[in-house]
Amino acid sequence: MTHDLIRNILDGTRTTVVKVVITRLKDDTFYAVIVLKSKGKEIAVDSRPSDAIAVAVRTGAPIFVSTELFRSKAIREGVVES
Repeated sequence: MTHDLIRNILDGTRTTVVKVVITRLKDDTFYAVIVLKSKGKEIAVDSRPSDAIAVAVRTGAPIFVSTELFRSKAIREGVVES
């Protein structure tokens, strides 16, 4: 599987997945970033949410939703009262 290959590449380059963040929703499409740490530096890589989540599951990284996205969807869908 491609996600297993990605995990192997990360392991081989001593790069860790710090976290995955589902960042926004635009035109009914969700966007995400995978935050990597390599040689002491963090790098955010754009990703499809499905791929980002699959990589997070394989590496044990936490998965987050941006506060702005959560609040906008929760209020619109009536989950959170203002």
